[in-house]
Amino acid sequence: MTSSQPSKMRKILWFVVAIAVASKQMEKGIKKTVQAGATVSLPCELETPGGTVQWLQNGQPVVLEAITANRRLWNVTRNGIAALTIQDVATSDEGLWECGKVRDDGSVGSKVEILELTVLNPPVEPYIELEDKRLPQGAIITLQEWQLLFIKCVAENSSLPVRRIQWFLETTNVSSNGELFTEYLPGNETYRSWSLLSLNITRAFNKKELVSFVFHEAWIQPVTASVSLNVLYGPTFSISREPGFGIPIVEGMAASLKCDVEANPPSDPLWQKDQGPLPFDVSSGGYLNFTSISRKDAGWYKCTTKHLFGFFTSFGYFLNVRSKPIYIYSVKIEATSAGNFPFLVAVLKCFQPIS
Repeated sequence: MTSSQPSKMRKILWFVVAIAVASKQMEKGIKKTVQAGATVSLPCELETPGGTVQWLQNGQPVVLEAITANRRLWNVTRNGIAALTIQDVATSDEGLWECGKVRDDGSVGSKVEILELTVLNPPVEPYIELEDKRLPQGAIITLQEWQLLFIKCVAENSSLPVRRIQWFLETTNVSSNGELFTEYLPGNETYRSWSLLSLNITRAFNKKELVSFVFHEAWIQPVTASVSLNVLYGPTFSISREPGFGIPIVEGMAASLKCDVEANPPSDPLWQKDQGPLPFDVSSGGYLNFTSISRKDAGWYKCTTKHLFGFFTSFGYFLNVRSKPIYIYSVKIEATSAGNFPFLVAVLKCFQPIS
């Protein structure tokens, strides 16, 4: 065996090892996804005793530059395995990474695939947008009842698009009223995603929180954006009575009517009698109090209010006051006897005339 044969045998051995390692890596199909700003280590399992390793990204030799030298660190372990540690990973580090032995003529041979690196740039914090205006977190939106609301939740500047955005009105899932859109921005190679939600506004939504949940691969938990709803609606009236309905009201009794006005913004109740102002003062809080009610207090009553949306009146309620009962007594003297003793008997009768 000549002296050149061992050298050829070593080259053949290195080639076989490189092929075996490369095959092993390809079988694994190693793909690694990291978030931007993370640190990743790329070990090169290619044996190069006394040789030099060249790193390749997407088939192109990686050259140390001033821009990347402070975060791409080359090192060799004690057992001779080379590794590349990339700190503060950026999208410029994405792609297929390989390592290879540098031949004497400077060319790269015996390349081994290490992994395919994907860098996730998560979206900036999502926000709510209304009529093309970005709203601060927790903003209050003022709407009118029966208005059709179109509102967006936007997530942008991500390396991968957002694929799911959910909407909740308090604990009610209203995501079925939303539609997800995505656009790619080639200028900065990022995605902008948004969900457009439409809602028919009712007074039941007043003072409730509308929350969007944004899901992205770079986040372990969804990130939220929210607003609160202030729904304006006209008055509705509720009239009650003391004593309760069904109990007759008689002259001299204490009685009261109460009017509750439900509206946003709130408005004060005002009482009317027989289409005109009341001939006496009214207590606050919607109460109409009668300390000793009389027949002249009977009549048609309405509750009214002056509101942002105009002047409103309730249905009419007739207050019936019965006369105080009058009892009539009659005495009848009758003569009778018991045995041989005559005497007079007085008969007392009492009755109430129909009022």
